[in-house]
Amino acid sequence: MRRIIPFLLICAVVLLADDKDAKRKSIEAKKKGVDSELAKGRAALADWCANKGLLQEAENEYTAALALVGSNDKWAKERDLLQLRRGGRGGGGRGAARAADPADRQEYDKRKKALLESAGKAYGELAKQAKDAGLDDLASALEAQAGGAGAPAANPAPKDPPDAPPKKGGKVAPPVYSPAQAWERVNFYRKLAGLDEVAMDDDLSKGAAAHASYLFVNHVPWGLGAHDEKEGDPGYTLEGKAAGQASDIEWGPPTEAVEELMSELFHRIPILRPSLGKIGVGQADGGHITVIDLTQGIVGQVDVERVIAYPVPDQTDVPTRFGSESPDPIPSDASRPAGYPVTLTQYDRSFKVTEATATLADGDGNPVDVHLSTPEKPAHEIYQLNTIAMIPAHPLKSGTKYTAHVTCKMGGVPFDKTWSFTTK
Repeated sequence: MRRIIPFLLICAVVLLADDKDAKRKSIEAKKKGVDSELAKGRAALADWCANKGLLQEAENEYTAALALVGSNDKWAKERDLLQLRRGGRGGGGRGAARAADPADRQEYDKRKKALLESAGKAYGELAKQAKDAGLDDLASALEAQAGGAGAPAANPAPKDPPDAPPKKGGKVAPPVYSPAQAWERVNFYRKLAGLDEVAMDDDLSKGAAAHASYLFVNHVPWGLGAHDEKEGDPGYTLEGKAAGQASDIEWGPPTEAVEELMSELFHRIPILRPSLGKIGVGQADGGHITVIDLTQGIVGQVDVERVIAYPVPDQTDVPTRFGSESPDPIPSDASRPAGYPVTLTQYDRSFKVTEATATLADGDGNPVDVHLSTPEKPAHEIYQLNTIAMIPAHPLKSGTKYTAHVTCKMGGVPFDKTWSFTTK
């Protein structure tokens, strides 16, 4: 009997482990089903957007759909051919030369919100099942995905939104955007980081505006190609070409554009450059294409003692999710969406940053899985500069304090920094 009892206990443990493993596989299979249905919905929404002239929204929806399922030749082709389908350079497809209607943008927001809320509920139910089964890691990932799926925007502005636009003729008038809004938001983040504010430069702004107009009239899609201009194209100018190569570019209104850029790795770096003295901002498509020249206004010398960490120490209301940038610093086989990047940059490149290590922990001290890149092993050899970056593998939890710890050598001198921030 004494020998039988331990044997029975071992059998019970094995059976429980097998049952837990079976539940994990079952929930993961259901998750793939939800992923697939959400991807189909986003691809359908992308097609609707393209027909309505919402080029960037269509691009974003196809990108989101592909991220959910990994690959789909049809969706990838549709995304790459958006320019032709909507009458871009050399094109003549359906929706040719059709400008986006503000009412269509509102309808898009409504459809997207309904789609994501539905998926968010499905992910939330799976998270509950995982939690009941004792699969805490899976539950946490699903809860993060549920929150991300149900959010109306990836990174809402930290401050309260402006008052609703006035009604005109019984309808809500479209919001009015201006380059000054992007300039103000850039200075908002520079002030957070303890940096000097930058001035708005008229000449740089003219170049940025010329490039924004070029992108609009030529239906240039989102991507690295948006930084160039081709001689002979409508709207080509030398000033616009220079601005395109010197700018962060975002398809979105000015304030939201800066929010998105700060949620990315490579596009955040020039915004927080200590030696930046002035910028130029241009817009097109009613303010839905934003070009911010962050390079041609560099003045003075870099303060080598200023190492910029972001989010800054003790910052609150930090967004939870990574944006979407090209080139993509996240491994192609990694899950999406990812979390808000944590960066530390030494802007004087004469100071080589070596032997870097970095960790991120939540409020309970649990380590957070991150995609780590360093100057010695960068996500991109050119755009990363002297930046140590942690991009959480999953969205960060809301209302949670996180602690980052970075060590390295800067110019051969040991460097060690620990700081904390709290998500919204």
